[in-house]
Amino acid sequence: MATWPLGLPQDVLSATRKQMPQTIRTPMSAGLQKVRRRFTAAVDNWELRLIMTGAELKTLSTFFEGTLDGGADQFTWSAGGVFNEYSLSSGINVDDDVELRFKSKYTETMILGDTDPALRKYSVKMEVEKLP
Repeated sequence: MATWPLGLPQDVLSATRKQMPQTIRTPMSAGLQKVRRRFTAAVDNWELRLIMTGAELKTLSTFFEGTLDGGADQFTWSAGGVFNEYSLSSGINVDDDVELRFKSKYTETMILGDTDPALRKYSVKMEVEKLP
């Protein structure tokens, strides 16, 4: 399995977790709805924002298109423990790698221009799934 490249930022600027609903409700002809669990292990969706230089963005493109086959393959990354929600209280090692997969292609916005494309700064948004 591929690993997040060391040449890319290892910490994120911001991370938003969007949990999938884990139950299904079935209306009944009389009485309360029936509620049951949908999955034995749910996938968490994350929206991550990172700041990258033009050179790092080129590395991300090579990683996404080449190593991950256009985002179809999984990869591991610790991201400074951002995915370990209880890292301080539960004793989980914040450096533990998690398995991720891109949900869609990342988007980039140039936030600081430069005549040298490698020195430009970009805000990169990625939507990934944290796999169980």
